Amino acid sequence: PFSKSQFLSSTDSVPPIRTTDSSVKKQYAVLVPLVDMSGEPALLYTKRSSNLTSHRGLVSFPGGGMEEGDSNLVETALREAWEEVGIAREKVDIWGEMQPVPTRIHNGDGLVTPVVAIVRQELEELILNRGEVKEVFTVRLSRLCDTQLHGYTQFRGGSGFEHGFSLPVYC
Repeated sequence: PFSKSQFLSSTDSVPPIRTTDSSVKKQYAVLVPLVDMSGEPALLYTKRSSNLTSHRGLVSFPGGGMEEGDSNLVETALREAWEEVGIAREKVDIWGEMQPVPTRIHNGDGLVTPVVAIVRQELEELILNRGEVKEVFTVRLSRLCDTQLHGYTQFRGGSGFEHGFSLPVYC
């Protein structure tokens, strides 16, 4: 299966995406929820509601902006996951935070921190906030690791990222 120690050791070697702009105005966090699908690890995704003013219809992880009551970005990710899809905090085992990545919205003035966690909650128990989320779905890690189904996209520099950065794309 998958283990917390394997995850932590593999993320230690990931180089950070460094910004040359020290004026990051907003911090965001997303929960990267790992779930068990018949004994195989999978990621839980959301498809955003078409009624939203931003991110309409996009596939994403539950998440959003840090608010005044959030003590840290893990709290932000947990709060947003509860508000959007009803993931209960007591059913979440936080594995760690990954390196933040720049936002592609709001002129790139923020950073998004992925918070990886095991979620021990049945999908049937989730309560979707239909104002924000149209549906949830899972993709098994074995599918995401299939080299025939993925590539990379390059984002150009700008908004404080002089060299740009690459992110994976999955079919």
